[in-house]
Amino acid sequence: MFPWTFSVLALFPFLLLVLHYLATNHRTPTTCKETKNHHPPPPSPPRLPIIGHLHLIGGLLHVSLRELAHRYGPDLMLLHLGQVPNLIVSSPRAAEAVLRTHDLVFASRPYSLIADILLYGPSDVGLSPYGE
Repeated sequence: MFPWTFSVLALFPFLLLVLHYLATNHRTPTTCKETKNHHPPPPSPPRLPIIGHLHLIGGLLHVSLRELAHRYGPDLMLLHLGQVPNLIVSSPRAAEAVLRTHDLVFASRPYSLIADILLYGPSDVGLSPYGE
């Protein structure tokens, strides 16, 4: 091998780290500013980078969520299960408020690529959007 290949191979992991840092931490000035229309997110326990809050969930899901609700807030809590953020509503009063104000969001099923391919779009009765 040529003597310069070792120096290139030594710089390659450093270059990957720099590119990863720039890709994940690049923020535009408009995303960093807090506007008047946005509310702060609900309380959330500290999370791990890839698995999120999955390490806090035990064998009994309802017991784990009850303990987290006692620790981080009785009404709303934000948990990341993997990379997916989930809003946990722990009280009946908050659940009624969420379901009454955002009822159309919960009336339709989420988009499914498999259903789109196998059933040629959401034309089935069980998969059709609300109101169609």
